[in-house]
Amino acid sequence: MIPQQSEDESSCRAHAEWPQQAPDAIEEKVARADDVHDGLGRQHVTVGPGRGGGVMARAIVQHQVEDYDRWYPVFKEHGELRRSHGATGHTILRASDDPNTIVIVNDFATVEGARAFSTDPSLKDAMQRAGVDSAPQVWICDEAESETY
Repeated sequence: MIPQQSEDESSCRAHAEWPQQAPDAIEEKVARADDVHDGLGRQHVTVGPGRGGGVMARAIVQHQVEDYDRWYPVFKEHGELRRSHGATGHTILRASDDPNTIVIVNDFATVEGARAFSTDPSLKDAMQRAGVDSAPQVWICDEAESETY
């Protein structure tokens, strides 16, 4: 059993109760990304050993798009906004059984930058133009460990 964690102890939070909605509901849902419940009565879930000094933060976003080839150019065009919030890079993943299910791992210098990006008002318009057809699942995480094999 995972013990209940306070907000200060939480290193990665996800919203487990977002319904599948069109992008017009995205702004409200992203703004609530820190108001998190894990479905088992715990308000926050910790991943890894917790916060450390000088670590990178990540904003991990999962959503469904109508067409990856339509979505990708809008994502690239929105790169300057990510950089303005301190983004240092990203990784795009596609589900092997549905290439229009996208997971984006955005690297940020700080958690504050990741949060600021995830609540930026321009995201709603960009997602609509890109053909995002579900509310995003968003996790803001501190890096606890990274290892290459």
